[in-house]
Amino acid sequence: MNKKLSVILAALFMPILSSAEIVSVATQNLPSVRVEGNAAFLYLETPFDSTVSNCGGRVWINLNDEVGRVKYSTALMAFASSKAVNIRANSAAPKMFGACELYDIVVLR
Repeated sequence: MNKKLSVILAALFMPILSSAEIVSVATQNLPSVRVEGNAAFLYLETPFDSTVSNCGGRVWINLNDEVGRVKYSTALMAFASSKAVNIRANSAAPKMFGACELYDIVVLR
C-alpha cells in the first residue's frame, strides 16, 4: 500500500477512538508477564502518567479473544527476547484488577 493511501486510511479511522481514551507509556522492556484465568497481564517498568490516565503500572489482555491471543503472543516474544516495546492502552475500556486493557503493542528492534 502506498504511503499516501496509508495516511488517508489512518486519518479516516483515527476519530473512532478519541485521543483521551488511548494513552501510552515511554518505550521500555517488560519486566514480567502473568496469566490469571482468561486474562494476561503485562507489567511495565514505567507506569502510565497518573495526570493523564488511571491505568497504573500494567495492562491486561483478554485471552478469550483471538486478537487478544495475538497481542499476548507478541508481548511474550518481546519479553522472552528482551526487546523494548511501545505500549498503548484504552483507558475508557473496562479495567481488570485496576489495569487498563492493552490497545496495541509495538516491538522495537
